[in-house]
Amino acid sequence: MSFDDPRDFLARLEEEGDLIRISEPVDARFEISAYIRKTSDQQGPALLFERVKGRDIPVVGGIFAARRRVLRALGFKSEEAVERFSQAADHPIAPVLVDEGPCQEVVYEGDAVDLTRLPIPTYSPQDGGAFITHGIEITKDPETGEKNAGIYRMQLQGRNRLGIFANVQQHCYIHYTKAEKKGEALEIAVALGVDPVVMLGTQVKAPYGTDELSVAGGLRGEAVPVVKCRTVDLEVPAMSEIVIEGRMLPGIREAEGPFGEFSGYYGPGDRRPVIEVSAVTHRRSPIFHAGLT
Repeated sequence: MSFDDPRDFLARLEEEGDLIRISEPVDARFEISAYIRKTSDQQGPALLFERVKGRDIPVVGGIFAARRRVLRALGFKSEEAVERFSQAADHPIAPVLVDEGPCQEVVYEGDAVDLTRLPIPTYSPQDGGAFITHGIEITKDPETGEKNAGIYRMQLQGRNRLGIFANVQQHCYIHYTKAEKKGEALEIAVALGVDPVVMLGTQVKAPYGTDELSVAGGLRGEAVPVVKCRTVDLEVPAMSEIVIEGRMLPGIREAEGPFGEFSGYYGPGDRRPVIEVSAVTHRRSPIFHAGLT
């Protein structure tokens, strides 16, 4: 069973008692992550933080903090998981382009972009800053046009600036270095808050050139609806809560990290590529998705 609208999944979890609402104000600095860590350690419910201090957008966290919710999203039994993922990779279903989607109900472009409006958490005391951890980054090979979708942490660097951590062997970074060698920026789009099956589909270790949104389609049993971005030549899941559009700048590296990983250890900081954001779009009354990585 697929959930076209990520809110349908949250509603189902709440109906089943596997999501609880926290109405008391919480701080995006350390407090949200502490709650997520606690529920993860106890295999507890997902958490919806309805009021984040200084922000107008609620945050949901810990969606995949318990194995049962992963299986709930996928809709099949644990013993079927490996085979079903393998089948999805072997029989992908390409995304389908639609004319419009809720992810563009509200649009900010150019000087109107302000990432500090988002309730981006700071997870751990020694982190380099606030991090987006559950965004799906979408890029395409500047030579072949082949697309990639994956999850890479991004550090808030300013009103319209993000640092991104992608290892040299990861497909996003390969796309970036190809563009950089030409002296060009690499277009990138980040989808936050998607069908949970789409998020899981991006984690398949597929060969270079595989569009993970197609793998997600295979997992869903139907195509992922996508819309064209406003300022870059890419497509994103139409039902996303929030979308960030921008370009990875060539020849520029800035401090990114360290970051406290889910394992309890810090990943070191380094000088890494930078995204200059050209647009932020979102649903009316969006929900920000957060989680330990």
